[in-house]
Amino acid sequence: TSLTATTFRWYTADVGGALLQTDPGVQTSAFTTPSLSYSTSYFVESFNGICASARTTVDATINTCVTLSVDKASISEAVEAAIFTVTLSSISSSDVIIDLSIGGTASGLDYTYGSTSITIPAGQLTGTLTFTSSEDLIYEGATAETIVVDISNVINGSEVGTQQQSVTI
Repeated sequence: TSLTATTFRWYTADVGGALLQTDPGVQTSAFTTPSLSYSTSYFVESFNGICASARTTVDATINTCVTLSVDKASISEAVEAAIFTVTLSSISSSDVIIDLSIGGTASGLDYTYGSTSITIPAGQLTGTLTFTSSEDLIYEGATAETIVVDISNVINGSEVGTQQQSVTI
């Protein structure tokens, strides 16, 4: 009895659909997708020359990339705002949640802000967090204080390198 080489056939749908690739005689299930900008599914079946298997779903998930920026390098201590913006590289079909860590030499008396996370709703590209300086009546001398904001976690996306921005008060 001779064994027939398995051919893997890739399709656009679970039933029917367009045949995207077939590799007769090649015993590999590798498939190179075209350039993707959104998540999609492909379907693969094995064929031994006589019968085909049921198709298996293969999901290609594209995580949107997340970057952090700030509109000002410094703000005065007399109630001025700095806006931190998280920008997605592409629109996501799911909400993207970005957790932030807040550090620096400025204390909680020197500024106020709303939250330590930003949620960018599905279909949107940006989200913001505003820090507003506070006149704290404490003499800090000529030494500037800083607010440092880091991305600590991203859900439904990926941080591009280390994203950190700072503002001097």
